[in-house]
Amino acid sequence: MVKTQAIRCIKQLVAIIGPHINVIAPQVSGFIQLLLLQDPSLVQIMTTMQSMIHRDGLESCTLETWLRVVDTLPASEFGPYLGVTATTFVKVWPKLNADSRFTVQQVFDHILQRAEQFSAYIADICSLRHISALSAVQDRLDAIRPELSLQDRLKDMCRRAENPNPSVSYLALVELKREIGAHDQIKDLVSGDTFDPAIGQLISTLFIVTSREGEVYEEPRLAALESIGLLGAVDPDRLDFPAHDDEPFIYLELEDDATSLRFAEYLIVDVLVGIFRSTADPQFQAQLSYAIQELLSFCGFNVGLVMSGTTSVSLNARNRWGKLRADIIATVAPLLDGKFSFTGDYPPISSHPIYHSSPGYRDWIQRWVGHLIYHTAGSRAKAIFTPFRALLRAADVQVCRRLLPYLLLNIVITGKDDDVSAVRREMETVLQDQVNSMSDKAYDQRLLCAQVCYIQFRQTNHLK
Repeated sequence: MVKTQAIRCIKQLVAIIGPHINVIAPQVSGFIQLLLLQDPSLVQIMTTMQSMIHRDGLESCTLETWLRVVDTLPASEFGPYLGVTATTFVKVWPKLNADSRFTVQQVFDHILQRAEQFSAYIADICSLRHISALSAVQDRLDAIRPELSLQDRLKDMCRRAENPNPSVSYLALVELKREIGAHDQIKDLVSGDTFDPAIGQLISTLFIVTSREGEVYEEPRLAALESIGLLGAVDPDRLDFPAHDDEPFIYLELEDDATSLRFAEYLIVDVLVGIFRSTADPQFQAQLSYAIQELLSFCGFNVGLVMSGTTSVSLNARNRWGKLRADIIATVAPLLDGKFSFTGDYPPISSHPIYHSSPGYRDWIQRWVGHLIYHTAGSRAKAIFTPFRALLRAADVQVCRRLLPYLLLNIVITGKDDDVSAVRREMETVLQDQVNSMSDKAYDQRLLCAQVCYIQFRQTNHLK
């Protein structure tokens, strides 16, 4: 009953505040705390609704709130959540009653009425074709979106399959499986001396998903493995892999003011915000909130940017803030008031290699990243990396994987000789364990750890 009232209060709050919910968020944080939320931003509202809609008895009021949010907010703010909205509705559809299903149709109707405003995000909506009651919605979507070739459809599904949100990823992989199994044209793409580039991207995507760790990724991992099985054996020498630019920031001296600020902004915009928006885990989102908040502070951004007369902001910081995309500003603005804190302590690890004392992949990469953060060289580099300690016990290790090449380069380029030697021993130990028939670690865990090392070889060579 309390949660139902809370969800309805959120609906009324959005109706009263309207499209300025992110701007005045710091002023109403106390009220939202009473609604079981830690932060009143759109991101937190969306995360709460994704969680509540799966709880028995809360579907109807959650969908009514969802409809209010779609109807109230501008497309520029709600647009990034179209993909999550559609996949959430598809996954929960079987348990909805007639009234709730009608509300879902109303949400899609509101989106389609503003299709032109949502044009940059319409492609994020998953297929609704298998739900007969939504076939009219799918027809309208098909009329809006351009007709794609098989290769372009595969690339679009791969893009969505790599999304950090497990539901978005899973439903994209379901579409991929359907596409692979239904089209004889796939055989044409895997013939000749060199396969079509779409197959290289498909294989790359499937391996990215299978390497994700955590219970929340169990469905996507299994769907990716099934897709690999459907595709069959392919000769890797004939694959044309896309030139993925996973880490576009080139590592430079982080003690330089301008470079360190640019790197911190890169971590916020290109690494953290996407995962922050996509997760449906409130605890993980709170940990991400702390990391983003501290990086915003490092960049010189504070609440004075959105609430005039409260705190002074330098002209340089205002200029850099003004260059951020509108959707990024809408996401991170509620974190400017610095309300999140972290009190965990992660001392250095004395027993090396860390791999030997780690039971599995997730524990190993988190402990290694934590150890590298502790040994980061340079005051500005340490200030950038230290907030990520808040993520070292999360169920999701995506951020750790993205951070690792930069930590390694910091140690290798500016660290002490002992720390550099420890990095070399760590990677040698992981790779040697791949051919150790007496290893006490499961094969899949060893393989995931080795994948991380191989990726570091490639990325650190690219970044340095």
